[in-house]
Amino acid sequence: PAHASLLSSLYPRQLSVRRNGETVPVEATMLAEILRAAGYSTAAFVSAAVINARYGLNQGFQTYDDVGQQRSRPANETLKAAIS
Repeated sequence: PAHASLLSSLYPRQLSVRRNGETVPVEATMLAEILRAAGYSTAAFVSAAVINARYGLNQGFQTYDDVGQQRSRPANETLKAAIS
């Protein structure tokens, strides 16, 4: 819920995302969507499964490199993905 709130500027109750594992509604406008519309390149490289793309946190990102079905990945692996 914290990541969804940070990326949307909405409270968890406004998003209906109050627990890990709940999906951000498609109609929510996310920061990456605003930045991308303004001409910025958008990318996210994440390590924790709770911010996996399947929960809608990837909205607006051109690249969203998550952990897939894994529980998490070490920071050094995430860094390697971001650098490449």
